[in-house]
Amino acid sequence: QDTSIYFSDADHVSIGAILYKHSNNQMRFNVDGGLCIQLNPNKTVYFQNTIYASGFSTSSDLTHKSNLVPFTNTLDKLKGVNGYTFDMKVGEFKDMTTSSAGIIAQDVEKVFPKLVEGEDGEKTVQYNGLVGVLIEAVKELTTKVETLETKVATLEAA
Repeated sequence: QDTSIYFSDADHVSIGAILYKHSNNQMRFNVDGGLCIQLNPNKTVYFQNTIYASGFSTSSDLTHKSNLVPFTNTLDKLKGVNGYTFDMKVGEFKDMTTSSAGIIAQDVEKVFPKLVEGEDGEKTVQYNGLVGVLIEAVKELTTKVETLETKVATLEAA
């Protein structure tokens, strides 16, 4: 294992470790306060504190997608997913915790399996994928409300 600390240029200080032949894991702190972490595939990075980001976006262009299947019955499916506040165990040895809020991967997996990745004990949820589910749920609710409003207006007019 080769570990090094070096100044790659006037704006970067790098701490790196070459762990395997042809692989390079490194963490770079930029003078402007930025942090860059480069890891081999399938490595996990844990952050204990809040991550602030601006200009963050997810690739969503139609030209990158195929086999489009609309969500259906999202309201019924979402009934099986509950929101919680909780203390999240983080870090390599799960000895640190941070307070958070969210959902449980196993609940989501039952109704939207494509939004959950990983094995038991390490499941993750593609939260950005839930945006489409929630949009369709709002549309389903809107249709129900409009139907009820029409019925109420008809009854009031009678």
